[in-house]
Amino acid sequence: MNAKTTVNSIPMSEIIVDLDRVMSRTSIDDNTVFAYSETYLEDKSVMPPLTVFRDGDKFILADGFHRHAALTKLEAKFAECIVKDGGHRQAVLFALNANSTHGLRRSNGDKRLCAERLLDDSEWSQWANTVIAKAAGVAESFIRKIRDERNLKITNELKTKQNALKKLGMPVELLEQYNQTPVSEPKKYFHPKTGKPVYSTPKGKQEKSEEASSVIIDKSMVVAVLGQALAEVENITDANLEAFINKVKANLSQVSKGRNPLQNQDPETLVSLSN
Repeated sequence: MNAKTTVNSIPMSEIIVDLDRVMSRTSIDDNTVFAYSETYLEDKSVMPPLTVFRDGDKFILADGFHRHAALTKLEAKFAECIVKDGGHRQAVLFALNANSTHGLRRSNGDKRLCAERLLDDSEWSQWANTVIAKAAGVAESFIRKIRDERNLKITNELKTKQNALKKLGMPVELLEQYNQTPVSEPKKYFHPKTGKPVYSTPKGKQEKSEEASSVIIDKSMVVAVLGQALAEVENITDANLEAFINKVKANLSQVSKGRNPLQNQDPETLVSLSN
């Protein structure tokens, strides 16, 4: 241990143990917990301190989950800890690489968990593969392998949706329109004659005539019906596929005639369906 490292005795009640979001293992190993508890009873001085990150008046456990479990098993009131500054994200990053060189040997599942935790994060996933690999304590080739698997999954899901559209007799170009539907809520304006809210067209092209408003609503309905069909099609069996196709076609036909029952729903509901 570094000579400048300070070890503090921290009440167990003040240590936050986040097994789901911070621990870099798929599970706690009971045999390891038992072995550590025996060691604590024989000579606790040989057990290294836990590592925690200070978050206000609480301490987030980042390294030593099996040791903490052993202390809990022994009903210990305090734990020797190395205290570092930083919050939850700092604790997560530290935990990802903490067991790559000590403690219970990491399983392949543990290594994948560490890599995917970084790849699932909107900020960390933008790092280069070499940086992610170093942070997770794995080989760069392992990160590339997982990225390739994810890209293949996305490609296969796209093909599934394209095939679903073909079965429904719909042009695959609609899928591009569906995928480009903005996540944020579309702007709405109130029709000058009916007073009902309708969706806006792109800026500078907004038409306020009753006919244009009808077209805008119909377009939203097409996207909504398409979204429902894509969400449901993977659960459709061969036995009820034909009935499902007929239902979707009927809904699309109603949209084109301006009679889709979805139009009677609350505008906020329509927004959620089209996203």
